[in-house]
Amino acid sequence: MLKRFMAKLGKGAAEVHLHIPKDTYKPSEQIHGEVIVKGGKTKQHINAVNLELYRGFADLPMSEKELLSATAVTRDEFIIAPDETRSFPFTHTLYPASEHDSEKDVYFLIKVDIDAGIDTRKKVPIHVQ
Repeated sequence: MLKRFMAKLGKGAAEVHLHIPKDTYKPSEQIHGEVIVKGGKTKQHINAVNLELYRGFADLPMSEKELLSATAVTRDEFIIAPDETRSFPFTHTLYPASEHDSEKDVYFLIKVDIDAGIDTRKKVPIHVQ
C-alpha cells in the first residue's frame, strides 16, 4: 500500500525513455524510434503515451515555448507491472527548413499519463541542422 501511495506521488513510478538512432537531424527528416516505458515499484494504470516536439530557449517557461507537433505513441490504456518493460515504436517527421531556427533549442517531450498519479515526463534534446 505504501509503494502504491509513493508511486502516485512520483516516487517509484513508471519511467520513460526515448531511443532514437542519432541526435542530429535535418529539417523535414523522418525520425524512427521507440518510447520505452519501464514499470516502477508497483503496478500502474497508464492512460496514454504522447510525444511532443518543442522549440524554444531552454531557460524559458513551457508556456513560452512553441509546440511544433504532437504524436500519440499509444492511445490504448494498459497496466504496467513492477519492472515490466513496454516498447512503442513511432515515426515522427520534423518541421520543414523554412521553419528552422538554429538558435533555439529543439527537444522531444515524452508524456506518460498515469491514472490517479503524477504523470511521468522526460525531455530529450535533439539538434536540427
